[in-house]
Amino acid sequence: MSGLILGISGVRGIVNSSFFPQDSLAFGLSFGNFLSGNIVIGRDTRRTSDLILNAFTSGFLSTGNSIINLGVVPTPTVLLNTSLLNKSGGVVVTASHNPLDWNGLKFNDKKGLFLSEEDVKELYRIYAREDFNLESWEQVGIVEYDGDGLKRHIDRILGLVNIESIREKEFRVIFDGCFGALSSPAQQLLELLGCYVTIMDTKRNPEPLPSNLHKVGDACRMGDFDIGFASDMDGDRIAVITNEGEVPGEEYTLAMALSHIFKKRKGKVVTNLSTSRMIEYIAGNYVERTKVGEVNVVQKMRKVGAIFGGEGNGGVIWPDMHLTRDGLSAISLILEYMAEEKESISKLIKRLPFFYMKKEKVNKTGDIDFERLTKVLPDGELRDEDGLRIDYDDAFIHIRKSNTEDVIRIICEAEKEETCNMLIKKAKSALL
Repeated sequence: MSGLILGISGVRGIVNSSFFPQDSLAFGLSFGNFLSGNIVIGRDTRRTSDLILNAFTSGFLSTGNSIINLGVVPTPTVLLNTSLLNKSGGVVVTASHNPLDWNGLKFNDKKGLFLSEEDVKELYRIYAREDFNLESWEQVGIVEYDGDGLKRHIDRILGLVNIESIREKEFRVIFDGCFGALSSPAQQLLELLGCYVTIMDTKRNPEPLPSNLHKVGDACRMGDFDIGFASDMDGDRIAVITNEGEVPGEEYTLAMALSHIFKKRKGKVVTNLSTSRMIEYIAGNYVERTKVGEVNVVQKMRKVGAIFGGEGNGGVIWPDMHLTRDGLSAISLILEYMAEEKESISKLIKRLPFFYMKKEKVNKTGDIDFERLTKVLPDGELRDEDGLRIDYDDAFIHIRKSNTEDVIRIICEAEKEETCNMLIKKAKSALL
């Protein structure tokens, strides 16, 4: 269907406009033919998630495989439980940070990791061929419901962090989950960590960008909170709001969590090409960069034996917990950081270097003219494994097609704002 995005991050589209129930049914049939065995499934809180889930379930059960349904849970909860329950794979019904009229499907393997690029291509080939094997009525699968998936997730985190050091501080925390799948889990975790919790579910754009977090920022500024957190709809990305009501940007989530981890233990750190240079400031030559997309970061982490990783969009990947971006892990690590350093979140952020970063989208279809881009932009150190990234002494710019939207993304970071503006202006002139 026109407008349906099939990418490394799964399937996404606008429900009943570019993503229809019959598409979800077909992907249920496709995934059931792609693997053999039972899977774990969960969904976010979008109005359309039941519709998409039920259509997918019908297709998948028709192939003779069964489903463990965890209900409304964050994406990392599904991935973790796939591994813990020894199932053949998992599916999350979510469009993550996309607007509320979107929905989608994320697929993971038996290890609880998102499908590799090769496996995704094979799944999409099955979907395109529409050559599905169906079982007879007495062999179709069934659905079982499991209400303990979130408990397993939270228990695992509590076994890894210094609970008492956090509880002693009795942090006052406000959380904006945009009515998403992380709101209830975050409240449960924070209360177990001895925090005084205020849940502020706003009907905002799900992406946890500063431009979408005015209300929670105002609440922190006017209230009496030590820290605020905000998530996307499926709970794998976190933004931090300071005790002063500032929203420094989602890039600081990974940087602060890494600052905490790296004081305890040194080792390889993996992030993507779009993430802030704050990561090199913290971990120096231990940093490895790879293509954008959680699966790419995770594969690189496994290859180099990384102790930590993630993406600058607010996604923290803590291997001790599980090899996936996890909002609950990010929250726990940052609270532990505050507790052990005995500092406010505002002061911890000021330990990091300040860079100007701008993230923009260009609505453009077709291929990117990289030759034209390199002619327009100043000379620098080029990387071309994921679009085009050019590094300078005082800045970098990264231009690439989005994995989740029909747009071209431009990410630029510089020591001076005028440098950032100049590079973005030149890039746009070559794209438009």
